[in-house]
Amino acid sequence: MKQPFLRFYLDSHENKNGERKIFLDISIGYSEIDLDKPYKNFNSDRKKYKPIKISTGCRIKPENFGKVVEKGSRKVFSFDQNIFDKYSRINRSIKTKLEQMKNAVADVTNQFYIKKYNPNPEEFKDALLIELGRKQGDVIKEKSVLEYLYDKIKTDREDAKQGKKNALSPNHIKTYVSLSRMFENYEIATNTQVMFSNFNNRNFQWEFFRVVDAIYRGEIEVDNPNQSKKQRKDPTGYGVKSINKYIKLLHRVLRLGKRDGYNMTLDIEDSSLMLENPPAEKEIYLSEPELKKVIDTKVTDSELLNAKQYLILASLMGLRIEDMSTLHALKPRTYTKEDKSFKGVKVYVNKTKTEVITPLLKPVQEVLKENKGKFPVFKESVNKHIKILCALLKINTLEERTKISFRDGKLETLKVPKHELVTTHDCRRSFITNLGLKGVSQDIVLSMTHPKKKDSNNMMSVYNNSSMVDKAITFLNAIDEIKSDVYLV
Repeated sequence: MKQPFLRFYLDSHENKNGERKIFLDISIGYSEIDLDKPYKNFNSDRKKYKPIKISTGCRIKPENFGKVVEKGSRKVFSFDQNIFDKYSRINRSIKTKLEQMKNAVADVTNQFYIKKYNPNPEEFKDALLIELGRKQGDVIKEKSVLEYLYDKIKTDREDAKQGKKNALSPNHIKTYVSLSRMFENYEIATNTQVMFSNFNNRNFQWEFFRVVDAIYRGEIEVDNPNQSKKQRKDPTGYGVKSINKYIKLLHRVLRLGKRDGYNMTLDIEDSSLMLENPPAEKEIYLSEPELKKVIDTKVTDSELLNAKQYLILASLMGLRIEDMSTLHALKPRTYTKEDKSFKGVKVYVNKTKTEVITPLLKPVQEVLKENKGKFPVFKESVNKHIKILCALLKINTLEERTKISFRDGKLETLKVPKHELVTTHDCRRSFITNLGLKGVSQDIVLSMTHPKKKDSNNMMSVYNNSSMVDKAITFLNAIDEIKSDVYLV
């Protein structure tokens, strides 16, 4: 659909006061083939463009509308902005009505752009009449975003429990729970229910996050029965990266709601609905000596043992938390290629939608022995207990934490003990960084952490099923060449 071209024109009939109706001619570039037209060189010679004509509901005297222009044997009044502006100083309502017409056309155009649908003139006119309130539209489904989130979380948990393909991991579901808490807090603070249609106003998104940020800062007190009494607060508010993460999550929910027929017309692809990503807030990893300390320390507390096992496995396998959460359902096996054999596990990497055979290094195999040959089930509190374990092990070198506040845009750099910052994702960074420092090729490391999809244009790639084993062996050969107390074959 082309950008509409608008033209105001006058009806040929005057009333007793000498006034004529103002009509709007809208061209959306729609054409049909007119078989009555002669064919010359191209089919386009027979095109017949169909404009949309609609009354503005206004009348005006021709001399206040424009100038007389001769068109063949006819004399017509052509719209002149200067003449009209001069007249509208004493009749502002007529200018307001015409501006409303223009805005309605723009809104309807945007609706079709979002749907990626090219309407015919009848469809465009129907939508415009509904927008102007002159015609009753179809009943629009409405639902609060929070209700929709509750339903989604319930369904996702059931899918995960049943082990459905492409079901979200528990940690992924937790991000939607966090978003639902934001909506709960906003609705409590403002005493309003947030509907999908609220987000049709692009400014509402920013208003929503401003209130949520003020709650997180402690500037607005909220008593949310669904949250613990000691709700987390930070006087500096959310960082830009955190808000961007929740904006992406919110847009995903809005897309799903729109797909399900709820009243949502916001153009989510609009780049102005995202913030400019700042530099990383923290860049930390567990060094080899720190990992050796974790491996060598005996732990009896079940929660801390779970955290210890997570640190070892994730830091020596390079997996994301969503893939780590599926390990307990997988069985290790021995892979053989010619004269080389190794213990490994085939993992489906959710991020890349590909598979990888990850070799099990010695410390990983020791964890499996402790668990009777099985991978452990990681608890939801693993992040919390990773921090506690690292604090007990005195992993407390001061690290820079850089934060750009969502509201203030203020750059704040703090020196924070590493044990306060370390999270599950830093294990993957530890795997990549430690092996890079040892001189292991980046391509070899990436073949384990970010396996590529098979190239459908490459016949060897499509039919060579041993490629995953080959990459695992190449990785093990590279590990064999380095001197490490942790990364041991």
